[in-house]
Amino acid sequence: ALVTPPPAKLSEYTEFSSKSLHRSNKPGVTHLSVSNETVTTAGVDKSVICYNSVESKIESTVSGTKEILDMECAGGYVVTARVDGVIVSKGDDAIGKPLLLEKEEAVAGVSIHPTHQYFVVCGVNGSILFCRLEDASVICNIANASNEDGETEVKYTSCGMHPDGLIFGVGTSVGTIQVWDLKGQKIASTLQGHTSKPVRSLTFSESGYHAASLTSDAVILWDLRKIKSIAVLPVSDDKEAVQSMAFDPAGKYLALAGGSKVSVLVVKDSKKEPLVVKDCKGDRVGWLVQEDADKKKQFCLVTAGKKDKALRLYGMKEEEKDAKMEE
Repeated sequence: ALVTPPPAKLSEYTEFSSKSLHRSNKPGVTHLSVSNETVTTAGVDKSVICYNSVESKIESTVSGTKEILDMECAGGYVVTARVDGVIVSKGDDAIGKPLLLEKEEAVAGVSIHPTHQYFVVCGVNGSILFCRLEDASVICNIANASNEDGETEVKYTSCGMHPDGLIFGVGTSVGTIQVWDLKGQKIASTLQGHTSKPVRSLTFSESGYHAASLTSDAVILWDLRKIKSIAVLPVSDDKEAVQSMAFDPAGKYLALAGGSKVSVLVVKDSKKEPLVVKDCKGDRVGWLVQEDADKKKQFCLVTAGKKDKALRLYGMKEEEKDAKMEE
């Protein structure tokens, strides 16, 4: 049975595991992605490490010489966007050759399809490439809004895949979110609510009902059933500013991470202030489902920071789980 913590108990999560990853002379984690029990991190040292949280061991390491722009893991695959191309890997081995966009277009983001057969590469100048994972090949260019010079007034800045695999979201440089119909290869709707600042990050809940977008001044929670925003959270422009966000596997909570603070927004009570997880810190955040000693699955928070190489896991204390969790 999956054990869901009551909102009030999230603030009492404590660290129960910590693992040092990446090189000590270049500490810092820039990207974090979670798939089942595997946590994948991209570091300042330009390496990508897959860590098995159940067995507490590193599964694979893929090194590189160029800066990492984005990264996502799922289904045993890791898709990494670097300055010199997009690389698909499985285990320690890269699949095929690095994928390059035309006209030296930079990559805005990558996302793996929920079937784990495909992935999407989003270019800053308007390209959306639908690709095959098994051989890292391009199937088609869903959209190419760039002109002959490879330039557009509106740049793509981030992206995210809806869990149904039919919808793909793209954040823009002017604060809008384009919701693409992948099958029809067209924009189904446009979400507007941010100021004109670029959308840094975009994520969908596993239920498919909600999305969240992040700019330098706000996090917006969207109800996709009504195509409208249901909460706007101002973001401070300082060292505590939100850097990343993630929905829990049940879609009940949205974790927000920045600097030395991690907070959790309760989706159904989105008008209320997010709950601060007192002992939790990091710039990158995700959710993990782990079994406890009684074989009950519980939600855990996983974080990493840009200033150190530690991957940290947080959850309820063993003696409190039975008394304070509800199914």
